[in-house]
Amino acid sequence: SNALSTASLSTGSGFESFFYTGASGGGDNQALGSYVMDGILDPGVPQLIFNRMILYAQFDPAVGALYLATYDAGEGNDHFIFLDDDPTDSTPEAFPSWNKIGTVASDGPFLADENDNDFIAWYQVNASANAKTGPNDGVMEGVINLYEQYGTNLQYIYIAVAPYQNPDGGSLIPDYLTPASTDLDQNIDADEYLKLNLVTGEIEGGSNTNAPPPGEVVLKQYIINGQLNDLELATLQRDGALPLYADFNGELLYVATADAGEGNDHFIFVTDDPAVPANAPWAKRGSNQGLKHFLADENDSDFSGWFINDSMDLSHPAATTYNNGGYLEGTLNVIDVFGGIPDRLYLAVVPYETADGGALVSTYQNPPPVTTNEDLESDEYYVLEFSQFDTDGDGIPDIDEDINRNGVRDPGETGARIVDTDGDSLSDGDENLSGGDPLDPTVGTSLRQAAPPDQDHAATLQWMGFTSSTYQIFFASNLIHTPTWQPVNPAPTPGTGGVHTLYVTNATVEGFYRIQILPADN
Repeated sequence: SNALSTASLSTGSGFESFFYTGASGGGDNQALGSYVMDGILDPGVPQLIFNRMILYAQFDPAVGALYLATYDAGEGNDHFIFLDDDPTDSTPEAFPSWNKIGTVASDGPFLADENDNDFIAWYQVNASANAKTGPNDGVMEGVINLYEQYGTNLQYIYIAVAPYQNPDGGSLIPDYLTPASTDLDQNIDADEYLKLNLVTGEIEGGSNTNAPPPGEVVLKQYIINGQLNDLELATLQRDGALPLYADFNGELLYVATADAGEGNDHFIFVTDDPAVPANAPWAKRGSNQGLKHFLADENDSDFSGWFINDSMDLSHPAATTYNNGGYLEGTLNVIDVFGGIPDRLYLAVVPYETADGGALVSTYQNPPPVTTNEDLESDEYYVLEFSQFDTDGDGIPDIDEDINRNGVRDPGETGARIVDTDGDSLSDGDENLSGGDPLDPTVGTSLRQAAPPDQDHAATLQWMGFTSSTYQIFFASNLIHTPTWQPVNPAPTPGTGGVHTLYVTNATVEGFYRIQILPADN
């Protein structure tokens, strides 16, 4: 009855005869195969997606039953699985039935699991279907007959798995959409579906399966659920009664602090200019130097969300736990919000008394106040320097690789998410240090065996030597345990600006060579 009521259907409608809430398998309806709906993952169902919102799926061609499962709802989010036979021919429509923000490019069935209770149901379904969820930390699972929904000639089904914030008007959490969101907005677009081949049971190429473009590193993922996961114990960690955590993954700024409670509202202020005067937010008492963007958690309710330029904007992921003892956390796309990757941002955690006109509680400010009053002053922020972030770990800060700070690799730039931009097996950072060119695979220092060894030489080694550096070759017989590297040339060789050749005569066994590069003036 809950399912029917939520779907705005009455008892006796065609929908009812196909929907079995809490039943096992398909009940008397064999169109759903032998899958058991009990909120526990059915054994033998393969896992097709391993990150973000994971996905288990299996198709029984004998009866046309598709089984699906993902994380069950919880921690402030509702979870959904959307299906379509071809999302490109579906007009994006407002989120059906659930009053969420954004549109969905699908007119097909979807499975919904609500955070606030154990309710789960199929919507927009014209076929035999069943579903079940259990306590948190389990799965939401469902089964639907695709032959009844789409006919028997179906070879592919398109699937999107999405979490939305729980309240009415809740937003999509695009960083956790499966497959990965292509634009991080509040819509599920036609190109944001997995393409499942029902014959092979595999996700086919061409669908967005969370893999980064070729050569790019996988960005750190922030799971916004109010729990402060290990990866989010971040670059900036400031202890205190209200701690401050902050990080940057090359695209998103992550911030967190303790959730609201004990009569106070909690705020994390983010600005690129702490000197601009403004009044405190939310009709609080006092002033706020640098007020621009902030993440807020209200003591009297479960509300948490971002305010951009002091106006509520729920398009950015945010979450807090329903009970005290968790965290307020959220992310911002810095390019969207600040127009590019900044040199630095200024962050502060500030609690205010929850009532209108409530005062700043300076005892719990982080960083601690320089001047104890009811104002947030311009010198009471932590400075988050973006020069410390190196997303691809190649030794060059992101802001030095992405020169115009637009988040895209443009001509003349090395890739902030690509370790080796020119593909010559040398990292961009190593090429910069050695005098090479990270944008030209023909210009760089690498050690190679130039010719097969002859009767007079154990090896013939060559490398490009730049005048700014010196070079020394070392040999080890193996790379097991802790190898002992012995110098081949007794002293570092100054670079001449051309190709250097070293004939090795003292190596009597097969082994490994490496080159050490130092500045010429070292």
